Amino acid sequence: MNNVGSRCQCRVTFALLVVLTAATSVDATAADTVAGDHVTVSLASEYTSLQRGRPASLGVHFALEPGWHVYWQNPGDSGEAPSAVWTLPPGFSAGAFEWPAPMRIRVGPLANYGYEQAVMLPVRLDVPADAVPDRAATIEAALSWLVCRAEECIPGSGRLSTTLPIAPTSPAPDPRWAAAFADARRRQPVEELTGSVEAASDGTLRLHVVGLPADSAAEFFPLERGVVENAAPQDPTPVERGLALRLQRSPEATGPVSSLTGVVSVASAGGLRAYRVIARPPRDSFGVALALALAGGFLLNLMPCVFPVLSLKILAFVDHAAESPHRLRAHGWVFALGVLTSFWLLAGILIALRAGGAQLGWGYQLQSPVVVAGLAALMVLLALGLAGVWEIGLGLTGVGQRVQRKRGLVRSFWTGVLATVVATPCTAPFMGVALGWALTQPAVPALLVFTALGTGMAAPYLVLAHVPTALHLLPRPGPWMETLKGVLAFPLLATALWLLWVFDLQVGRDATFALLAALLTLSLAVWLWGRGQTRVRRTYWHVAAAVVVLAAVPLVRLALSDEQRAADVAATDDFWSPWSPAREAALRAAGKSVFVNYTAAWCLTCQVNERLVFSAPEVRAAFRRHDVAALRADWTDRNDEITRALAVHGRNGVPLYVFYPADAGAHPRLLPQLPTRETVIRTFGDAAGRNDEKETT
Repeated sequence: MNNVGSRCQCRVTFALLVVLTAATSVDATAADTVAGDHVTVSLASEYTSLQRGRPASLGVHFALEPGWHVYWQNPGDSGEAPSAVWTLPPGFSAGAFEWPAPMRIRVGPLANYGYEQAVMLPVRLDVPADAVPDRAATIEAALSWLVCRAEECIPGSGRLSTTLPIAPTSPAPDPRWAAAFADARRRQPVEELTGSVEAASDGTLRLHVVGLPADSAAEFFPLERGVVENAAPQDPTPVERGLALRLQRSPEATGPVSSLTGVVSVASAGGLRAYRVIARPPRDSFGVALALALAGGFLLNLMPCVFPVLSLKILAFVDHAAESPHRLRAHGWVFALGVLTSFWLLAGILIALRAGGAQLGWGYQLQSPVVVAGLAALMVLLALGLAGVWEIGLGLTGVGQRVQRKRGLVRSFWTGVLATVVATPCTAPFMGVALGWALTQPAVPALLVFTALGTGMAAPYLVLAHVPTALHLLPRPGPWMETLKGVLAFPLLATALWLLWVFDLQVGRDATFALLAALLTLSLAVWLWGRGQTRVRRTYWHVAAAVVVLAAVPLVRLALSDEQRAADVAATDDFWSPWSPAREAALRAAGKSVFVNYTAAWCLTCQVNERLVFSAPEVRAAFRRHDVAALRADWTDRNDEITRALAVHGRNGVPLYVFYPADAGAHPRLLPQLPTRETVIRTFGDAAGRNDEKETT
């Protein structure tokens, strides 16, 4: 349950309450009990005396009026845990609070963790071995606390003191506090259980705790804030050797969790028990991530982003059809090396930047207008090469007469690099989960996942290279290839046109005009370059170099600019409302169904889905019929909030489609990355049907 807006409002309210009610705080001096607003706080000792060299048990006891509560060490969505600063005799030392298991306290759409009625917070006191018997030890504690009821909170503070004699014999229990200390120890986690935690397909976390009784009602309380949604139901389910709980991730969490620590409170026929839990991803997560990356890399070849370079691959295979089997295999492996090298480079940059705290995801480089402009220029240059305006030689594509003569391996390597570069705007099925897992792991397993991704992408071409009979079905190289090259130049020009559209959305029309001027001058430069190759004239080379410098000026200016979206950005489809965590939370708190479309202008798969699925009249009619709020999370430019939201669902790139049913207790549903119209309509209808059944019952 993502009540981000409500949480923010609650925290603001809490801050105001602290300021407005600070004057009501208690500042007692030299007393073992102080009476604050709606709470009585006492400094207690389990025994009536101390013994040198033997640890003792102190405690801070809170007795609360009905309806009021104090907080656990993790207060939940709001609040503040009690704290103490100790003043002790020389040689004495006090430990931290030993926290009993808390209860969940709901406040509107949020939930806090704390205690009602009464609670004892024990503290271990170490008494030095050289403490003098028959002397008294005075122990003081400067305490602060926050006592709350619903949305009303009152901070309090006090200085408590107690004096205990140091006896030569074993101390006797203090009957005033024996029951309170016994209750605190009964509720403290005394046993540590192991568990596993992994991201489920619907974006939640599945916590499997080994050793919990199957017939128990269990609740998990995380030690860290901002890990899970505190108010969301946890649905404990019996599983082999324990219990499984489904936890809703917090929007503040980034990336799949590497570990989860907390306390599980279990209510069963034998009473209440608490356990410490340390859960980590299951050992087979690495194998699953490798398998998903391998499958995702293979499917990446079928995504729209890779279509522009299919022509280059077709030409390469046709060109190699007449070569020896050994030579064909070499080309296949060199192409695979180009793919893998590109993935390693992208992975290294991405891992390094994320380790430095940057919120980045797959395709992050296309959030930079400079990169988009460079790719547009690259597509134009390649198209001009295919059209015969100039010869690239042993460059990126290696097409042209010189390449046909040399048939070098270098062009196969750079074709693999180019295929990877143009594939980055797309996220194939299975690929998002693997990348999301990889980018939360150490460098070695993360690089292995990227290696599997590149291997999957290169696999079809390795297979073709090792099956010569398949290449024999291709026509022999000949003059017809020159015509085919000219035809295949147009998909690359179409890609350049699409990149110009993305660039215009990012920086506006003035910068787009500058880029068009740069592309024009670059085209002139390569034409002059081609003239220089056929007619060796020194003048042509000088003019070509000068034109390249002039064309680079607008791109350098872009690199030095703030890269802000211009005021004249084209208006987006008014069917979609802009997404923000606060807007999503507000709509869900109001009981509306919400559909979030995580997209980007540079994501070609996203644009195909927009036009073929989400722009269809029957799909938009389904949105209106089921009263589903349509939100668009636009990741065209860098947006850390969107990056964190993607990570909550275990993803690291777009597209991602998340549907939140109106039922606040229902879990979000992740749609496929290539949804159909029927899938969207059926998802809305199923949720509406279940909600109607719930209201009827």
